[in-house]
Amino acid sequence: MAKFAQDGVEVTKENINFPFVLHFQPNEAHTEFCETKNSDYKEGDGHFPCLEDLKPGVLLYTVFAVYNPTSHQKVTKDDVVHIGDIISTSEFVKSQFGDNKLHYTHLTFEENLKDIHNEERKQLWVENVTDAFMNHEICDKYVNFAKN
Repeated sequence: MAKFAQDGVEVTKENINFPFVLHFQPNEAHTEFCETKNSDYKEGDGHFPCLEDLKPGVLLYTVFAVYNPTSHQKVTKDDVVHIGDIISTSEFVKSQFGDNKLHYTHLTFEENLKDIHNEERKQLWVENVTDAFMNHEICDKYVNFAKN
């Protein structure tokens, strides 16, 4: 995602800048709405139940970023920064492309390091992102900060 600007234009390699974590906090009202809906959703269906019932203009997720790796014991409210919201702009519809062809993937740690051009920041990642760190890297550590 960091390789392209908001207008879709590719950024130069030296200007790629991305956080260590993106935390998507779901809108609890819509989570509850979807949990209470009766649905004919069956395992293997190509869509999530109740999406087609959500109206345009509703907040789906609040998005937070944590710029550098921070251990769960040391993370603070200042580390978890609100960077945007995901708001529906139209009604949800099923599509062959969305259901069958649209997939996202994570880059490997080594691939991410190639895109960090600030040597001090790169060293911070190399020193801190160990197996022990990743064994404790869970989204739950950000939830309390994201709700405040």
